Amino acid sequence: MKSNRAEPESRVPQPGRQSQGRKWIVAAGVLLAAAVVTLVIVTPRRPREEGRPNPSSNAMTTGGAPASAAHEPGAAATMTGGGRTVTRILPAAAFGLGEGESLDWRIPPGRTIVQIEVTLEPRHITRAAVGAAVRHARVSIENGGVTVAHGQAGEEPVEVWSKPQTLGAGNRRWTFTIEYDQPPAAFRALWKPDGALAAQPLPIDSVGWLRVDHVSEGLSLVRDLSCAACDVAESARWRALLAPPAAPLLAGEGRRPYPAGWLRRWIADPAATRPGSAMPSVMRRATENEIEDVIHFVRSLANAEPGAARESNRVEASTDAATVQAGLVAYHRVGCVACHGPLNESPGGGLVVVPTEGEYVALGDVGSKWTISELRQFLREPSARHPSGRMPDLMLTHAEADTIGRYLIARLGSAVPAETPVDPQRVARGRDAFASMGCAACHVVEARAGGASAGDHSAAAVVRSTLVAPSMEQVAAAPDGGCLAESGDHAGVRYDLSWRDRRAIRAFLEVVADAAGSGALADGEATSAPGDDLVATLRSLNCLACHEFHDAGGPEPAIARYFTTSAPGDLGLEGRLPPDLSHVGARLTESWLREVLLEHQRARPWLHTRMPRYDADRVARLPELFRTASGVDAMRSVAPPMPSEEQIATGRQLVGVGGLNCISCHSIAGRPSTGTPGPDLARMTHRLRYEHFVTWLLDPRAVRPDTRMPSFFVGGQSAAIGFYEGDPVRQIEAIWAYLSQGAALTLPDGLPPASAFQMSATDEPVVVRMLLPGGGAGAGGVAGSMGARVVLLGFPENVHLAFDPDRARLMYVWEGEFIDAAGRWAARAGQAASDPPPGWNAPTGPVLVVGDPVPRDWLTRPSGARFAGYRLDARRHPILLWELGSGDALYRVEERPTPQRGGAPGLRRHFVVTGPPGGVVHLNVGAGQRVVEVVRGSVEPADASGLARATMDEAGRLDVVVEVRW
Repeated sequence: MKSNRAEPESRVPQPGRQSQGRKWIVAAGVLLAAAVVTLVIVTPRRPREEGRPNPSSNAMTTGGAPASAAHEPGAAATMTGGGRTVTRILPAAAFGLGEGESLDWRIPPGRTIVQIEVTLEPRHITRAAVGAAVRHARVSIENGGVTVAHGQAGEEPVEVWSKPQTLGAGNRRWTFTIEYDQPPAAFRALWKPDGALAAQPLPIDSVGWLRVDHVSEGLSLVRDLSCAACDVAESARWRALLAPPAAPLLAGEGRRPYPAGWLRRWIADPAATRPGSAMPSVMRRATENEIEDVIHFVRSLANAEPGAARESNRVEASTDAATVQAGLVAYHRVGCVACHGPLNESPGGGLVVVPTEGEYVALGDVGSKWTISELRQFLREPSARHPSGRMPDLMLTHAEADTIGRYLIARLGSAVPAETPVDPQRVARGRDAFASMGCAACHVVEARAGGASAGDHSAAAVVRSTLVAPSMEQVAAAPDGGCLAESGDHAGVRYDLSWRDRRAIRAFLEVVADAAGSGALADGEATSAPGDDLVATLRSLNCLACHEFHDAGGPEPAIARYFTTSAPGDLGLEGRLPPDLSHVGARLTESWLREVLLEHQRARPWLHTRMPRYDADRVARLPELFRTASGVDAMRSVAPPMPSEEQIATGRQLVGVGGLNCISCHSIAGRPSTGTPGPDLARMTHRLRYEHFVTWLLDPRAVRPDTRMPSFFVGGQSAAIGFYEGDPVRQIEAIWAYLSQGAALTLPDGLPPASAFQMSATDEPVVVRMLLPGGGAGAGGVAGSMGARVVLLGFPENVHLAFDPDRARLMYVWEGEFIDAAGRWAARAGQAASDPPPGWNAPTGPVLVVGDPVPRDWLTRPSGARFAGYRLDARRHPILLWELGSGDALYRVEERPTPQRGGAPGLRRHFVVTGPPGGVVHLNVGAGQRVVEVVRGSVEPADASGLARATMDEAGRLDVVVEVRW
């Protein structure tokens, strides 16, 4: 199977060649030890126009797929149901449907016949059997016009297989016909090469399928561009299908207005300010006065404290070179580069644009839009301004966000924007223009009907759009005009669309027009098509910038070089790049996928590029959609056997040095491997589906040809023949039984002995005071967020925490081994102890903020909190004590941390606060934690900055429990 993720060349471009940028070597004290970063910036979100195809050569069928679908990549599917026939391309020969769902949103649920034709991509395999698994369906398999297998299944899945076939050029085309009467139904194409120990998903030639399915691409564009916000569909069914994402928020608590100069350029021509923007040019025909009125109205929506001034970018940007270089490296290291492309400093200090293969999101005029503090806050909490989730949260530390912001603004440069007062008369006129020109169709704002000064929201009401626009059905009837016109000489808004974008949208509108004319998609409940929903979400959130999905997406070689790792040794691409999402629903459990997406769990902490955090509403369905898209529901579910003591003991031996020596590459229960790192074995049974665990161990290279995972069961015989006579299945069952104990398992033989100074908590918690490396201000993560002195709390549950006594706040929680104090106690001169493993960083800022309203600079001002030590309860669990003063009021805090096991690791933080009756404090409930219980007092939901307003009860007591997951 082909892949877009080719291994980039190891050669570093020579510094004398301008087109390849400049070489930076950044010291380890900055962010990256002896790292060479080759920097370029790319043309954003622009397809390469050279070689532009003739649109007439892509003739479309009624369903929107190319007429020559038999020669297209992917799974060429023809679906017939409900009196309609749709031809399209699917990413894989697999699907799963629940009740009321369809394989395509144009086909109503009910009796459906699906014919899928694929080109087998056998790689080096010359002989194999081809099969299919189905549930609640009938299936037949054809090769060369001859039926080679058929069968049917009810509730119990059934597999059908051809005889082993010699795979030559003449028999690579295979046809699967699936028929079902009513969902639920599921199907998965399979193959089993001669000598293989397990069946695998059928490998097909899928390269390019995402660009061929124009209707699906057009639907995604219509949604993401919020076309239906103005061109509202007449049909309720269409309105549900085309619901637009939330537009950026223009107002917010404590928010300063955008600079007038940047707003003026942005409103007049968004594409010129940030090429490829989803914001259309709404006011391109407006006069300067009309634009100025809207600027005053938008700036009036901000409600910063009166007199709040914008700091000077020019002054703040004049930081030391090390900070700028740290931002440069962080930008390319944590993942910004995947969506925005690589950056390069020109001799004049600006940015250079050079061509690349990919399409990237332009950064725009960052320096004139944001001050450094505003950009830093946006990078840390993008959803506070952009609720759609297109800009993800990379969970940057305060230091990382600050250095990236300073780097971008220092390179782009900006003069200090002059503050201009808001004119109430212009605000009133701008409010009317905001409504009449359609801005309010996307942006939800509240404002007074008359003029108002900035921050005045008395008697505010939601501004409604008064723009009269054609319906989506009317647009579909004339798809060459209005917003889709090639020239700008039309009355409607203008989007910055490429020819490919227009082609896709027009293909989708052809379907709209056809459906409107036939009444096939009249009012009624919208058909749910989980496969389309999955692909639309992957497109919208730009997941394919980092991940492959059936040969689509993944970083191109020029970008892949920036995906680095902290792991020693050569782990190949799978040790540097994010995982392939093809058939991921058949590999990983839904519970683990939910924890990754919603609770920020990670299996490969050595990857420098971070899996972002997205708004829960945007990703909550992805675990289910991945499962159904893989067709795993068509496979017979195999439950793991109940573990016996004998199996557990044998599994422990197999994992250790005397067996298969898994610990040479995998950490286990937080203990590092003896060699290169791999995902923690103690979490395997929680992460992996049992069927995949078996298949993966039997033949790793059949699942992933480029894996570094060795094969232990060659020819059906284990390399460790001393266990169960080398029986692979029994050995795998024993390994599963052992690993199913999770972090509580007994460690296997062969791990290096713990340091003589390795501290652990076995029967009761342990409290230790010491130094951690990098203590003090300046760096990011644990080291940079803490002072040099720390209080470390170790727990028998193998969940531990670090508390900063200088700031009286919990800073870090991790899982696994407690701490190796050798650096502090075995060495001389107070050398710091070793860093704890990756875990959860507490939110920036103090735990409690006293006062109402909250001071604007609460994140950076000294909290005044004072650590008062700790005491032990009856179970000898530590309770941290600290106090916080505000004027004449004194708040005393007891914090009782309690580790949580079972599934994902966690921590319950039980706060008991005493102070003035009715006193108001704000609890810093940031990312990764939530209030789960209020015993005394009251707590309001957290605001966009992560602060939850809490009120002491009449006895002056607040008693709340906060849960942490990571």
